[in-house]
Amino acid sequence: MAEATAKVRIKADTDVANRKLQAFAKSVTGVLGVATGAYAIRGLSHALIDLGSDAQETRGKFTAVFKEQTAAALEFVRGTATALHRSKLDLEDWMATFQDTFVPLGFARREARTMAQTLTRLSIDLASFNNKTEPEVIRDLQSAMVGNHETMRKYGVIITAATLDQQLLNMGITGGVRAATEQQKAMARLQMILASTTDAQGDAARTAGSFANQSRAVKAQLKDLGVELGSALMPALQSIMPYFDNLKLKIDLFAASTLLGFVSAGNEIAYFAGTVVPAYVSYFGENWQSILVDLGSWFATAFVNIGQNVWDFLVEIKNWLTGDGFNFEWTGLLEGFERTTAKMAQIADRQLSPLENALANQVIDLQNQLTTAQQPSTSKPTGIATEIAGLSGTVGSSITKRDQNQEVAAVESRFLSGKTVKTATDKNTETLVQIARKQLQSTEKMLTKLQQTNPIQNKTEVAVI
Repeated sequence: MAEATAKVRIKADTDVANRKLQAFAKSVTGVLGVATGAYAIRGLSHALIDLGSDAQETRGKFTAVFKEQTAAALEFVRGTATALHRSKLDLEDWMATFQDTFVPLGFARREARTMAQTLTRLSIDLASFNNKTEPEVIRDLQSAMVGNHETMRKYGVIITAATLDQQLLNMGITGGVRAATEQQKAMARLQMILASTTDAQGDAARTAGSFANQSRAVKAQLKDLGVELGSALMPALQSIMPYFDNLKLKIDLFAASTLLGFVSAGNEIAYFAGTVVPAYVSYFGENWQSILVDLGSWFATAFVNIGQNVWDFLVEIKNWLTGDGFNFEWTGLLEGFERTTAKMAQIADRQLSPLENALANQVIDLQNQLTTAQQPSTSKPTGIATEIAGLSGTVGSSITKRDQNQEVAAVESRFLSGKTVKTATDKNTETLVQIARKQLQSTEKMLTKLQQTNPIQNKTEVAVI
């Protein structure tokens, strides 16, 4: 019967342990899921912001170099992007590169635009024909147009001083290279390049169905889509990116604190089992007889003193009743007890392992980084509180705090608690931060002890998030 009861209890304990283990596994999976999702959102947001920023810079340069020719140049970009399945942003970049090459040479913007369109179309064909990338061909053509002819040899274009003199002569310019202007030499080079690349011209359209060109088309469509999304979402994404950056620091801090807790707990167990317990066992083994003698003497002394106190008390009661006064004095229970057992040698304190010191330093460093990241900027950008309020409509426009630090902390608190941006990601973020807060609270005292027993170079106190 007892055996059956023991089996039932063991089975029940096992079931409870399994349930707890499964719950722990689910919580860890949830934390990892949130962390993975946060990193994915952060990476996608950065990519979209980068594309939107690149588009702004490219279009700013495009407008600056084409000026009154901008409309005509954009019409060429749209037509070429549709016909050859290339990214409009790339075409604008390539066009602006050539335009910015020809205008400083003295060409009028309209003439420079025509030449830029010709070379942009040729670059796409040469890249397709020679299995090169368009940016590489663009660099080679730009270099050749200003006199570095060696870059065109790989495309079958040979330009030497003699052939350039002959081309200038064919154009009606006597005196060769020495007599020609930079514009005339650029025109001569362009004509020679076009004459030497007739086989490649039109190749992008002819081979549009090839795998390489189809891959380029897919990449171009995805890039243009990313540009549109990035340009539309950039203000909102820029406003929430700092929170994802801080979330990464908090995840790292949670991981480092958790690892430090496990390492310290393991070292404590090893210290207790390998140092403390053997010391007590050894001490008892060497002094057990003296210990038993002292124990008996302790009880005997206490018993005798108790009896003496009772007797003295009764005597003093009798004296009081007969009018002799009451002068009772208490005798300590262990008065007269003498210990014969040698004192136990002091057990050496546990020394922190290098890993514990490294992890404690890492926790403190991450906390310092988090504190710095949460400090308000000294510049005056559009307020984060206003940006978030524009997204959710739940944050008031009048936040009255004693200083900027409190304002940023309040916005951080509202954001992480899900009161500002009510999305599933924010709810998961709240859960993760709560777990990190509990973990840090449990390790704060331990870190303080670590700093006291083995001072770390960085004396900054670890605060709980």
